[in-house]
Amino acid sequence: MSKLFVDEIQPKTTDGVLKVNTSACFNATCSSSVSQPINDIVFDVANLNIGNNYSTSTGRFTAPIKGVYFFQWSYLPVTNANASGSFYFKVNGTQSPSNSNGFYDVGNQTEYRSNGSWNQVFILNVNDYVTCFADIATYQTNHSFSGFLIG
Repeated sequence: MSKLFVDEIQPKTTDGVLKVNTSACFNATCSSSVSQPINDIVFDVANLNIGNNYSTSTGRFTAPIKGVYFFQWSYLPVTNANASGSFYFKVNGTQSPSNSNGFYDVGNQTEYRSNGSWNQVFILNVNDYVTCFADIATYQTNHSFSGFLIG
């Protein structure tokens, strides 16, 4: 059996800059039909999950490194007469930013369909996580949640 003896381990660098794998990109959708209102939405189908930072069991994207991230959420609310509600991103379980959310109001129309989307840029620390929240029922099969590391 061969043995390897090392006096010192040096990180892999380019011109003195530490090289770290920063791949973080995902797109997820839902396989179920309608969500329950007032819930974080769990997108249980990962269509793309570079870096494996998105969890299909919790609906969370967890930041692998500190950086600036872009997120996008598309949805289709369930439309009942006079239905209204909010939707927003949460960071570490808290609405973020606390004064920013989307609002949906059908009025007294019935059978009204309108896709919506919400985009947000966050500065995240290692292990911060992002989820989507809706306090109105939505057609989950028309949802998608995507995100990626900007830098």
